[in-house]
Amino acid sequence: MDTEILSDLELPNHQKQLAYAETIIDKHKVRVKEIKSGYPTFGFPKQDHQHMHKLIVQTLEYVGDLSMSIFTIGDEIEERYFKKYKSSPELARKLWLEHYHELHYPYNTLKNRCFTLLEALDDIYALVHGVAPPADF
Repeated sequence: MDTEILSDLELPNHQKQLAYAETIIDKHKVRVKEIKSGYPTFGFPKQDHQHMHKLIVQTLEYVGDLSMSIFTIGDEIEERYFKKYKSSPELARKLWLEHYHELHYPYNTLKNRCFTLLEALDDIYALVHGVAPPADF
């Protein structure tokens, strides 16, 4: 990552918020495991699926909202790379994409964990009910 490119940009510090989100995601993961191990005995009603789905989506939206600050400076960072490496646009593009990926990595990791939990939740629902969960919630 070229620190000179970012020298006067104020990048958000979301370490605390991302750690909080990770804690919540870990709790969701535990709950999904409990649902998976308990459904043969307790079932998995539609309301429980909807409630858990809603909680995971709220966490996903929280992390997504945090990541928006990185999206808003993406064009500025790209422009700076292309100015700095104007004699080699291929290199500018490569470095910009690597940098951009690095900035998004902590957010994307947590969002991907949420999507994985949503898929697991839907798989349990389908296993219990024999159909995919309804899309009406």
